[in-house]
This record gives sequence, C-alpha cells and structure tokens, in this order.
Amino acid sequence: MAEYELTGEAFTGAVVARDPDRLDTTGKTPKRRPTLTLRAEEPVRLAVGDAVRCPARPTQKAEITSVDADRRLVGLAITGGLGRGYKKPLPEGAVPDLGEELTYTVLDPSGMLTPLPAEEDTPWTHGGPPIPYEPDDKDAEELWE
Repeated sequence: MAEYELTGEAFTGAVVARDPDRLDTTGKTPKRRPTLTLRAEEPVRLAVGDAVRCPARPTQKAEITSVDADRRLVGLAITGGLGRGYKKPLPEGAVPDLGEELTYTVLDPSGMLTPLPAEEDTPWTHGGPPIPYEPDDKDAEELWE
C-alpha cells in the first residue's frame, strides 16, 4: 500500500480513540456506526466524506468524518460490514482496538487482488506442474555402472 500512500489514495495510522457502541439514530431505524480516530505519521490527503476500506478488514466499509488542521488526526465511522444489527452485541475484534495500526484506502481492496493463473498455465519456476515422466525405449539402453 506504500505506493498508494505516496499518491494520497491511502493512509496508515494507529487507533488512538474508539467508540464501538455508537448508534446513528438519524434514520427510521438506529444503525450501529462505531467511530475510530487514527493518528497518521504522514499528512493525510483524503477528505471528509471519502469512503474508505481497510485491506486487513475487507468486509468493513468506513467514511472519513473529520481531519484535523495538521491532517494527521483522522476520524472514521464504520458504515458497514460489522455483521450484526444494532441490538446484538458485536463479536470480539469487530472494532479495532486502541493502538492497532491500520491502513485505509479509497481503493476497493477486493479489486486489488489479481487472480492467479490456472495451474497448467503456471510456469515451472513458480511451482507449476512438472512434465509427467513417460518411459521410452532409450531408458532401457542406459548404462548402469
């Protein structure tokens, strides 16, 4: 992800604050929207309102809710992928812990994975299938000493 951090499409930071029980009650039905605050070492070039994803947590979606003046403290709201409604408790580890270092990007992590070639198309230098041995008449002529 380093190349995307250089282009401003991603950032890495440590979780310095979290609210795993936050509910968004603005709609008809409350929605669980935990919040995180990350401290980045480098200034973040993404903006408030950008939808971001974490490659380490590919099912979760988040939105940037705040960026401080020096662009190193970033607030996020997890907007999806927690796997539970607002009434059920979240499973352990669903919301990142304090001190956890995470990378978020505007790119879709599932689209970043290139599919591997079929086994028969993989070269032998990369673990492809060896050519099967087929005995022939020359094997019988081989001298053994």
